[in-house]
Amino acid sequence: MTDGRSVAVLAGNGLSIAFNPELNLQSITEEVLRRIEEADGGDVVIAMKELAERALPDGATSAADFEVLVGAFGAESRTLDVLDTLAELTQPADEKLRKAIQRVSRFAERVRDTGISHVLEVIAERSHAYVDEAQSLYDLGARVRIGWRGARR
Repeated sequence: MTDGRSVAVLAGNGLSIAFNPELNLQSITEEVLRRIEEADGGDVVIAMKELAERALPDGATSAADFEVLVGAFGAESRTLDVLDTLAELTQPADEKLRKAIQRVSRFAERVRDTGISHVLEVIAERSHAYVDEAQSLYDLGARVRIGWRGARR
């Protein structure tokens, strides 16, 4: 552009849903919960199931549950970071306490990473685009681009 002006279009999950209805947050949440429930594994999987159950005791009922679920996976490690700081302030000489907190913190990080990997896996699987199903989305993009060019004149 010669006049140094540009246009930005913010597109969030609403546009993703228009492209693929399976990307709505409630659907993603339900699938993540299903996968967590079916997962086999050791202590990390057990902890992940516990966090999901505690965060959403009655199951996924709205798009807001997605944020609650994802937040639950990270909340424990953030809390343990604060606990480590408190231990350092109140018991600076107690290295055994600090090491125990750090060990649990590392475990909480593994739980978080595993939980979030389920979320990202579902989103990645559902994020495939098909040209023949997306013509209306391409048309919208073209109208935005044409509309911006017309507004500059």
